[in-house]
Amino acid sequence: MPIIMLNKIINLPEIYRYIIAGSIAFASDMSSLYVLVEIFGFHYLVSNVFSYSIGLVVVYFLNIKWVFPVRKYSQISIEFSIFSIIAFTGLIISEILMWFTVEKYNLPYFHAKIIATAFVFGFNFLLRKILLFSR
Repeated sequence: MPIIMLNKIINLPEIYRYIIAGSIAFASDMSSLYVLVEIFGFHYLVSNVFSYSIGLVVVYFLNIKWVFPVRKYSQISIEFSIFSIIAFTGLIISEILMWFTVEKYNLPYFHAKIIATAFVFGFNFLLRKILLFSR
């Protein structure tokens, strides 16, 4: 990606707000994951789907209300559909990374979730910024 294009995508105040919003969504996601696995006894990968979905809703509302001042689409149904497709792709990446790090490296699921989130965070930011929240 050329540097000129990156300068149009990267906006430090947005990145700071995205980090804060992502942290709030991450806290929702992780706490839900913990409750589903440790209290209700669900499998960690099944729990990840549900907890990731909770984080998705949290981050969507923070993104549209606070993080990104520019929105490409005026129709929420279109915007949320694209947002969800990006999120679903991120979920697939998260599931694969969690499975791999838990099953192949015997990491605890909580540590695997942190690793997966680090990868998905940047992926989601770039795609959301380019496809949804830029002119």
